[in-house]
Amino acid sequence: MLADPTVPADRYAAFTAPVLAYSIDDDEFATSPSVDDLAATYPNSRRRHIHPAQAGLASVGHFGYFRPRARALWEDPITWLRHQPARDGR
Repeated sequence: MLADPTVPADRYAAFTAPVLAYSIDDDEFATSPSVDDLAATYPNSRRRHIHPAQAGLASVGHFGYFRPRARALWEDPITWLRHQPARDGR
């Protein structure tokens, strides 16, 4: 996607809100290198990689993250979001 000259890549760099980017070991669509490349375009990004077995899961894949069986993976991003400063000055 980022190699497409019609993609306004400068807008990614201008996006300064915090970004938490995950890759999942068994995701065949959003591979770890592709998530690395995309996350690198955001100046305030953090990267995490998930191994399903570490959460007691046999697999997660690309579409399984938001399924109830993957609930064990949700606490980390929820905690991360809770620790982000309010963007409206609160």
